[in-house]
Amino acid sequence: GINAEYMGIMGLGMYLNEEHKYTPQGKLLNDGTWEYKPPSALDIPLQLNITLLKDAPINPDGLLGSKGTGEPPMIVSCSAIFAVQDALRASLVQRGRKDPVNLNTPATVDVILNAATIALTDLKLM
Repeated sequence: GINAEYMGIMGLGMYLNEEHKYTPQGKLLNDGTWEYKPPSALDIPLQLNITLLKDAPINPDGLLGSKGTGEPPMIVSCSAIFAVQDALRASLVQRGRKDPVNLNTPATVDVILNAATIALTDLKLM
């Protein structure tokens, strides 16, 4: 269970905030913890329940009967991108716009803000 939970969080980081930035010469700019932002304890839900299949048959081809537990939760993490994209689409519709929402990964805060296309006139106190 722990490996599956970790891979799910790793996938969230990959899709939402792990942007690699390079110089024109190809040198990685964000290679330290000041610039590189993997998920932290504050990014992880307080309750995260992963359930593995009960009485699943042993995999005769896997090492010691192992089954893949890393890739599936990482792939499922892409649902976060679809949730952000749906929220952006709802925001545009609420503001009377029909712009298409194309969200690339990693969907960092800057990418999401740019995709939201919020103008000062869109901001109103209720």
